[in-house]
Amino acid sequence: MPERNGLRIMLTGATGALGPQLAAELLGSGAVARVDVLVRSTPAASAAERFAHWVASVASLRASGESAVDTARLFLVEGDVGEAGLGLAPDDRRALSRETDVVLHAAADTRFRGPAETQWGVNVEGTRHALEFAAGCPRLAKFVLVSTVCVAGAATGRVTETSADEPPAFINYYEQTKWTAERLALNSGLPVQSARVSIVMGSHATGEVHRMGALHHVLRWYGRGLIPRVPGTAQTTVDLISTETAARFLAKAATDPRAERAIWHVAAGDRATPLGALMELTAEHFGTARRAPRLPVRAAVPGSPADPPPGIVDASAFDRIRRAVAGKGDRVMAQLMESIDSFLPGLLYPRVFDTGRAEAFWGGPLPLEPWQQTLGRVIAFIRAQGRERGFVAEQVGAA
Repeated sequence: MPERNGLRIMLTGATGALGPQLAAELLGSGAVARVDVLVRSTPAASAAERFAHWVASVASLRASGESAVDTARLFLVEGDVGEAGLGLAPDDRRALSRETDVVLHAAADTRFRGPAETQWGVNVEGTRHALEFAAGCPRLAKFVLVSTVCVAGAATGRVTETSADEPPAFINYYEQTKWTAERLALNSGLPVQSARVSIVMGSHATGEVHRMGALHHVLRWYGRGLIPRVPGTAQTTVDLISTETAARFLAKAATDPRAERAIWHVAAGDRATPLGALMELTAEHFGTARRAPRLPVRAAVPGSPADPPPGIVDASAFDRIRRAVAGKGDRVMAQLMESIDSFLPGLLYPRVFDTGRAEAFWGGPLPLEPWQQTLGRVIAFIRAQGRERGFVAEQVGAA
Protein backbone atom coordinates (compact mmCIF):
# COMPACT_ATOMS: atom_id res chain seq x y z
CA MET A 1 0.00 0.00 0.00
CA PRO A 2 1.30 3.48 -0.78
CA GLU A 3 2.63 5.49 2.15
CA ARG A 4 0.74 8.55 3.32
CA ASN A 5 1.76 11.61 5.28
CA GLY A 6 -0.24 10.86 8.41
CA LEU A 7 -3.03 8.60 9.60
CA ARG A 8 -6.56 8.53 8.34
CA ILE A 9 -8.95 8.10 11.25
CA MET A 10 -12.64 7.26 11.23
CA LEU A 11 -14.29 8.87 14.28
CA THR A 12 -17.74 8.04 15.67
CA GLY A 13 -19.50 9.89 18.48
CA ALA A 14 -17.89 13.20 17.57
CA THR A 15 -20.92 15.23 18.66
CA GLY A 16 -20.71 13.82 22.18
CA ALA A 17 -19.18 15.39 25.27
CA LEU A 18 -15.57 14.72 24.29
CA GLY A 19 -15.88 15.16 20.52
CA PRO A 20 -14.69 18.72 19.84
CA GLN A 21 -11.65 18.59 22.15
CA LEU A 22 -10.79 15.09 20.91
CA ALA A 23 -10.84 16.28 17.31
CA ALA A 24 -8.66 19.26 18.22
CA GLU A 25 -6.13 16.97 19.91
CA LEU A 26 -6.09 14.60 16.92
CA LEU A 27 -5.51 17.44 14.47
CA GLY A 28 -2.89 19.01 16.69
CA SER A 29 -0.94 15.78 17.14
CA GLY A 30 0.95 16.13 13.86
CA ALA A 31 0.21 12.48 13.09
CA VAL A 32 -3.18 12.74 11.38
CA ALA A 33 -3.77 13.47 7.71
CA ARG A 34 -7.55 13.27 7.78
CA VAL A 35 -10.44 12.56 10.15
CA ASP A 36 -13.63 11.13 8.67
CA VAL A 37 -16.43 12.03 11.07
CA LEU A 38 -19.56 9.88 11.16
CA VAL A 39 -22.61 12.07 11.84
CA ARG A 40 -26.28 11.14 11.62
CA SER A 41 -29.23 13.31 10.75
CA THR A 42 -31.84 14.03 13.42
CA PRO A 43 -35.40 15.37 13.18
CA ALA A 44 -34.02 18.75 14.26
CA ALA A 45 -31.08 19.05 11.88
CA SER A 46 -29.44 17.35 8.93
CA ALA A 47 -26.07 15.65 9.25
CA ALA A 48 -24.50 18.46 7.24
CA GLU A 49 -25.95 21.11 9.57
CA ARG A 50 -24.82 19.24 12.67
CA PHE A 51 -21.37 18.73 11.20
CA ALA A 52 -20.98 22.43 10.31
CA HIS A 53 -21.98 23.46 13.83
CA TRP A 54 -19.59 20.90 15.32
CA VAL A 55 -16.66 22.03 13.12
CA ALA A 56 -17.20 25.59 14.33
CA SER A 57 -16.88 24.41 17.94
CA VAL A 58 -13.69 22.51 17.09
CA ALA A 59 -12.23 25.60 15.41
CA SER A 60 -12.63 27.58 18.63
CA LEU A 61 -10.38 25.19 20.57
CA ARG A 62 -6.64 24.68 20.95
CA ALA A 63 -4.79 21.40 21.17
CA SER A 64 -2.48 20.68 24.10
CA GLY A 65 0.48 21.95 22.05
CA GLU A 66 -1.27 25.31 21.62
CA SER A 67 -1.32 24.77 17.86
CA ALA A 68 -4.12 26.17 15.74
CA VAL A 69 -6.66 23.58 14.66
CA ASP A 70 -6.76 22.88 10.93
CA THR A 71 -10.42 21.94 10.47
CA ALA A 72 -9.89 21.46 6.72
CA ARG A 73 -8.81 17.92 7.61
CA LEU A 74 -12.27 17.11 9.02
CA PHE A 75 -14.66 15.42 6.59
CA LEU A 76 -18.32 14.55 6.98
CA VAL A 77 -19.48 10.96 6.58
CA GLU A 78 -23.25 10.84 6.86
CA GLY A 79 -24.25 7.62 8.61
CA ASP A 80 -25.48 6.03 11.81
CA VAL A 81 -23.76 3.52 14.11
CA GLY A 82 -27.17 2.11 14.97
CA GLU A 83 -27.64 0.84 11.43
CA ALA A 84 -26.01 -2.14 9.72
CA GLY A 85 -23.03 -1.06 7.65
CA LEU A 86 -23.07 2.22 9.62
CA GLY A 87 -25.91 3.33 7.37
CA LEU A 88 -23.51 3.82 4.45
CA ALA A 89 -24.11 2.83 0.84
CA PRO A 90 -22.00 -0.26 -0.02
CA ASP A 91 -19.74 1.62 -2.45
CA ASP A 92 -19.19 4.47 0.02
CA ARG A 93 -18.45 2.02 2.82
CA ARG A 94 -15.91 0.11 0.73
CA ALA A 95 -14.18 3.32 -0.35
CA LEU A 96 -13.95 4.55 3.24
CA SER A 97 -12.73 1.20 4.57
CA ARG A 98 -9.93 1.04 1.99
CA GLU A 99 -8.40 4.25 3.34
CA THR A 100 -9.01 3.94 7.09
CA ASP A 101 -6.02 3.27 9.38
CA VAL A 102 -7.67 3.69 12.78
CA VAL A 103 -11.27 3.43 13.96
CA LEU A 104 -11.87 5.59 17.04
CA HIS A 105 -15.27 4.52 18.32
CA ALA A 106 -16.66 7.05 20.80
CA ALA A 107 -20.38 6.82 19.98
CA ALA A 108 -22.54 5.93 22.98
CA ASP A 109 -25.80 6.70 24.71
CA THR A 110 -24.43 7.81 28.10
CA ARG A 111 -27.73 8.64 29.79
CA PHE A 112 -28.05 6.60 32.98
CA ARG A 113 -31.83 6.63 32.50
CA GLY A 114 -31.90 6.29 28.73
CA PRO A 115 -34.43 3.91 27.12
CA ALA A 116 -33.12 0.34 27.27
CA GLU A 117 -33.82 -0.31 23.60
CA THR A 118 -31.92 2.82 22.56
CA GLN A 119 -28.96 2.07 24.83
CA TRP A 120 -28.65 -1.47 23.52
CA GLY A 121 -28.98 -0.26 19.94
CA VAL A 122 -26.30 2.41 20.26
CA ASN A 123 -23.91 0.99 22.83
CA VAL A 124 -23.93 -2.68 21.87
CA GLU A 125 -25.20 -2.92 18.30
CA GLY A 126 -23.45 0.34 17.41
CA THR A 127 -20.16 -1.14 18.61
CA ARG A 128 -20.89 -4.33 16.66
CA HIS A 129 -21.45 -2.33 13.47
CA ALA A 130 -18.24 -0.32 14.02
CA LEU A 131 -16.28 -3.55 14.55
CA GLU A 132 -17.74 -5.04 11.36
CA PHE A 133 -16.63 -1.94 9.48
CA ALA A 134 -13.15 -2.14 11.01
CA ALA A 135 -12.85 -5.81 10.08
CA GLY A 136 -13.19 -4.77 6.43
CA CYS A 137 -10.38 -2.19 6.57
CA PRO A 138 -7.25 -3.65 4.94
CA ARG A 139 -5.04 -0.91 6.43
CA LEU A 140 -6.46 -1.17 9.95
CA ALA A 141 -3.79 -0.58 12.59
CA LYS A 142 -6.09 -0.54 15.62
CA PHE A 143 -9.63 -0.13 16.91
CA VAL A 144 -9.78 2.26 19.87
CA LEU A 145 -12.93 1.83 21.95
CA VAL A 146 -13.98 4.69 24.21
CA SER A 147 -15.34 2.71 27.15
CA THR A 148 -16.12 3.80 30.70
CA VAL A 149 -15.00 2.99 34.23
CA CYS A 150 -18.70 2.26 34.83
CA VAL A 151 -18.14 -1.23 33.40
CA ALA A 152 -16.93 -2.04 36.95
CA GLY A 153 -20.56 -1.96 38.07
CA ALA A 154 -20.85 -2.35 41.84
CA ALA A 155 -17.25 -3.50 42.34
CA THR A 156 -15.45 -2.13 45.40
CA GLY A 157 -11.81 -1.85 46.42
CA ARG A 158 -9.10 -1.53 43.79
CA VAL A 159 -10.44 -2.03 40.27
CA THR A 160 -7.80 -3.35 37.87
CA GLU A 161 -7.32 -2.63 34.17
CA THR A 162 -8.47 -6.12 33.18
CA SER A 163 -11.61 -7.77 31.86
CA ALA A 164 -13.46 -10.74 33.31
CA ASP A 165 -15.53 -13.28 31.38
CA GLU A 166 -18.41 -12.96 33.84
CA PRO A 167 -20.20 -9.62 34.34
CA PRO A 168 -20.24 -7.86 37.72
CA ALA A 169 -23.42 -6.68 39.42
CA PHE A 170 -24.60 -3.52 37.67
CA ILE A 171 -26.13 -0.40 39.19
CA ASN A 172 -27.96 0.59 36.00
CA TYR A 173 -28.57 -0.67 32.47
CA TYR A 174 -26.11 1.76 30.94
CA GLU A 175 -23.27 0.00 32.74
CA GLN A 176 -24.45 -3.36 31.46
CA THR A 177 -24.57 -2.24 27.83
CA LYS A 178 -21.10 -0.70 28.02
CA TRP A 179 -19.66 -3.86 29.62
CA THR A 180 -21.27 -5.95 26.88
CA ALA A 181 -19.89 -3.64 24.19
CA GLU A 182 -16.38 -3.86 25.62
CA ARG A 183 -16.51 -7.67 25.78
CA LEU A 184 -17.76 -7.72 22.19
CA ALA A 185 -14.80 -5.61 21.08
CA LEU A 186 -12.17 -7.52 23.07
CA ASN A 187 -13.43 -10.83 21.69
CA SER A 188 -13.55 -9.60 18.08
CA GLY A 189 -10.06 -10.72 17.12
CA LEU A 190 -9.21 -7.16 16.02
CA PRO A 191 -6.37 -5.09 17.53
CA VAL A 192 -8.65 -3.49 20.13
CA GLN A 193 -7.58 -1.00 22.78
CA SER A 194 -10.22 -0.06 25.33
CA ALA A 195 -9.90 3.28 27.11
CA ARG A 196 -12.20 3.31 30.12
CA VAL A 197 -12.86 6.99 30.67
CA SER A 198 -13.83 8.28 34.11
CA ILE A 199 -16.41 10.98 34.94
CA VAL A 200 -15.61 14.01 32.79
CA MET A 201 -16.32 17.31 34.55
CA GLY A 202 -15.75 19.66 31.61
CA SER A 203 -13.00 21.87 30.25
CA HIS A 204 -10.29 22.86 32.69
CA ALA A 205 -9.45 25.89 30.56
CA THR A 206 -12.96 27.34 30.28
CA GLY A 207 -15.34 25.21 32.33
CA GLU A 208 -17.36 24.53 29.17
CA VAL A 209 -19.47 21.39 29.15
CA HIS A 210 -20.23 20.31 25.61
CA ARG A 211 -23.04 18.01 26.74
CA MET A 212 -24.56 18.01 30.23
CA GLY A 213 -24.60 14.68 32.05
CA ALA A 214 -25.82 13.25 35.33
CA LEU A 215 -22.90 14.76 37.27
CA HIS A 216 -23.74 18.29 36.15
CA HIS A 217 -27.40 18.00 37.13
CA VAL A 218 -26.48 16.57 40.52
CA LEU A 219 -24.01 19.42 41.13
CA ARG A 220 -26.71 21.95 40.34
CA TRP A 221 -29.35 20.25 42.46
CA TYR A 222 -27.06 19.76 45.45
CA GLY A 223 -25.72 23.29 45.20
CA ARG A 224 -29.26 24.66 45.32
CA GLY A 225 -30.15 22.50 48.31
CA LEU A 226 -32.58 20.31 46.36
CA ILE A 227 -30.75 17.11 47.31
CA PRO A 228 -30.86 17.00 51.12
CA ARG A 229 -28.31 14.22 51.55
CA VAL A 230 -25.95 12.18 49.39
CA PRO A 231 -25.48 8.42 49.76
CA GLY A 232 -21.95 7.27 50.42
CA THR A 233 -19.35 6.23 52.95
CA ALA A 234 -16.40 7.86 54.66
CA GLN A 235 -14.15 6.08 52.15
CA THR A 236 -16.05 7.11 49.04
CA THR A 237 -14.13 9.04 46.41
CA VAL A 238 -15.44 10.47 43.15
CA ASP A 239 -13.15 9.93 40.18
CA LEU A 240 -13.20 13.16 38.16
CA ILE A 241 -11.11 14.25 35.18
CA SER A 242 -11.21 17.16 32.75
CA THR A 243 -12.22 17.06 29.10
CA GLU A 244 -8.62 17.86 28.18
CA THR A 245 -7.22 14.88 30.11
CA ALA A 246 -9.59 12.45 28.41
CA ALA A 247 -9.07 13.93 24.93
CA ARG A 248 -5.28 13.97 25.18
CA PHE A 249 -5.13 10.33 26.21
CA LEU A 250 -7.55 9.19 23.50
CA ALA A 251 -5.67 11.14 20.83
CA LYS A 252 -2.42 9.49 21.91
CA ALA A 253 -4.11 6.08 21.88
CA ALA A 254 -5.35 6.63 18.32
CA THR A 255 -2.05 7.92 16.94
CA ASP A 256 0.51 5.84 18.86
CA PRO A 257 1.99 3.04 16.70
CA ARG A 258 1.71 0.48 19.50
CA ALA A 259 -1.28 -1.69 18.62
CA GLU A 260 -1.24 -4.53 21.13
CA ARG A 261 -4.51 -5.30 22.91
CA ALA A 262 -4.87 -3.10 26.00
CA ILE A 263 -7.30 -1.86 28.64
CA TRP A 264 -6.61 1.50 30.29
CA HIS A 265 -8.30 3.48 33.03
CA VAL A 266 -8.27 7.12 31.96
CA ALA A 267 -8.99 8.19 35.49
CA ALA A 268 -7.76 10.07 38.55
CA GLY A 269 -7.14 6.77 40.32
CA ASP A 270 -5.28 7.30 43.59
CA ARG A 271 -5.79 11.06 43.11
CA ALA A 272 -9.60 10.80 43.09
CA THR A 273 -11.66 13.39 44.98
CA PRO A 274 -13.03 12.65 48.47
CA LEU A 275 -16.82 12.84 48.38
CA GLY A 276 -17.04 15.16 51.39
CA ALA A 277 -14.61 17.65 49.85
CA LEU A 278 -16.56 17.59 46.58
CA MET A 279 -19.83 18.31 48.40
CA GLU A 280 -18.37 21.16 50.39
CA LEU A 281 -16.72 22.88 47.45
CA THR A 282 -19.90 22.53 45.37
CA ALA A 283 -21.94 24.16 48.13
CA GLU A 284 -19.41 26.98 48.45
CA HIS A 285 -19.52 27.75 44.74
CA PHE A 286 -23.32 27.91 44.83
CA GLY A 287 -23.24 30.07 47.95
CA THR A 288 -25.00 27.46 50.08
CA ALA A 289 -22.05 26.22 52.18
CA ARG A 290 -23.18 24.12 55.13
CA ARG A 291 -22.14 25.08 58.65
CA ALA A 292 -19.81 22.16 59.23
CA PRO A 293 -16.09 21.76 59.93
CA ARG A 294 -14.00 22.11 56.80
CA LEU A 295 -13.21 18.72 55.35
CA PRO A 296 -9.62 17.75 54.57
CA VAL A 297 -8.84 17.39 50.88
CA ARG A 298 -7.07 14.05 50.82
CA ALA A 299 -7.40 10.71 49.10
CA ALA A 300 -9.51 8.31 51.14
CA VAL A 301 -8.40 4.70 51.33
CA PRO A 302 -11.16 2.11 50.83
CA GLY A 303 -11.54 0.03 53.95
CA SER A 304 -10.05 2.55 56.39
CA PRO A 305 -12.21 3.15 59.49
CA ALA A 306 -13.78 6.59 59.65
CA ASP A 307 -17.10 8.31 60.12
CA PRO A 308 -18.93 9.76 57.10
CA PRO A 309 -18.58 13.53 56.73
CA PRO A 310 -21.68 15.69 57.34
CA GLY A 311 -24.31 15.37 54.60
CA ILE A 312 -23.36 11.79 53.66
CA VAL A 313 -25.76 9.01 54.65
CA ASP A 314 -25.77 5.25 54.24
CA ALA A 315 -28.03 3.25 51.92
CA SER A 316 -30.86 2.79 54.43
CA ALA A 317 -30.95 6.48 55.33
CA PHE A 318 -30.99 7.53 51.68
CA ASP A 319 -33.81 5.07 51.05
CA ARG A 320 -35.81 6.69 53.87
CA ILE A 321 -35.26 10.10 52.26
CA ARG A 322 -36.47 8.69 48.94
CA ARG A 323 -39.63 7.30 50.54
CA ALA A 324 -40.28 10.56 52.39
CA VAL A 325 -40.06 12.54 49.14
CA ALA A 326 -42.40 10.09 47.43
CA GLY A 327 -44.87 10.33 50.32
CA LYS A 328 -45.16 14.10 50.01
CA GLY A 329 -46.65 13.85 46.54
CA ASP A 330 -44.36 16.52 45.10
CA ARG A 331 -44.18 15.48 41.44
CA VAL A 332 -41.10 17.51 40.55
CA MET A 333 -39.15 16.35 43.61
CA ALA A 334 -40.23 12.76 43.00
CA GLN A 335 -38.99 13.01 39.42
CA LEU A 336 -35.74 14.51 40.64
CA MET A 337 -35.16 11.64 43.09
CA GLU A 338 -35.96 9.09 40.41
CA SER A 339 -33.57 10.78 38.01
CA ILE A 340 -30.60 10.80 40.38
CA ASP A 341 -31.36 7.32 41.74
CA SER A 342 -29.41 5.70 38.90
CA PHE A 343 -26.29 7.82 39.60
CA LEU A 344 -25.89 8.58 43.29
CA PRO A 345 -26.24 4.98 44.59
CA GLY A 346 -22.92 4.23 42.89
CA LEU A 347 -21.29 6.31 45.64
CA LEU A 348 -22.09 3.50 48.08
CA TYR A 349 -19.37 1.37 46.48
CA PRO A 350 -15.99 2.87 47.48
CA ARG A 351 -13.29 1.96 44.96
CA VAL A 352 -10.12 3.21 43.34
CA PHE A 353 -9.46 2.68 39.65
CA ASP A 354 -5.95 1.41 39.06
CA THR A 355 -4.13 3.45 36.40
CA GLY A 356 -0.82 1.60 36.23
CA ARG A 357 -1.22 0.40 32.64
CA ALA A 358 -2.54 3.77 31.47
CA GLU A 359 0.44 5.51 33.06
CA ALA A 360 2.87 3.03 31.48
CA PHE A 361 1.35 3.78 28.08
CA TRP A 362 1.32 7.54 28.70
CA GLY A 363 4.89 7.50 29.99
CA GLY A 364 4.22 8.77 33.49
CA PRO A 365 1.38 10.10 35.68
CA LEU A 366 -1.70 11.02 33.69
CA PRO A 367 -2.01 14.80 33.07
CA LEU A 368 -4.56 15.77 35.73
CA GLU A 369 -5.30 19.39 36.48
CA PRO A 370 -6.29 20.47 40.03
CA TRP A 371 -9.87 19.25 40.34
CA GLN A 372 -10.87 22.22 42.51
CA GLN A 373 -10.05 24.66 39.71
CA THR A 374 -11.79 22.60 37.05
CA LEU A 375 -14.88 22.11 39.19
CA GLY A 376 -15.12 25.81 39.98
CA ARG A 377 -15.00 26.75 36.31
CA VAL A 378 -17.50 24.04 35.40
CA ILE A 379 -19.96 25.21 38.05
CA ALA A 380 -19.61 28.78 36.81
CA PHE A 381 -20.42 27.55 33.30
CA ILE A 382 -23.42 25.55 34.53
CA ARG A 383 -24.79 28.54 36.41
CA ALA A 384 -24.33 30.81 33.40
CA GLN A 385 -26.08 28.37 31.07
CA GLY A 386 -29.04 27.37 33.21
CA ARG A 387 -32.12 29.42 33.97
CA GLU A 388 -32.82 29.56 37.69
CA ARG A 389 -36.58 29.42 37.26
CA GLY A 390 -37.86 26.10 35.98
CA PHE A 391 -34.43 24.48 35.81
CA VAL A 392 -35.36 21.34 37.73
CA ALA A 393 -38.62 20.77 35.88
CA GLU A 394 -36.81 21.04 32.56
CA GLN A 395 -33.84 18.87 33.45
CA VAL A 396 -35.17 15.94 35.49
CA GLY A 397 -36.11 14.06 32.34
CA ALA A 398 -32.75 14.63 30.68
CA ALA A 399 -30.31 13.28 33.26
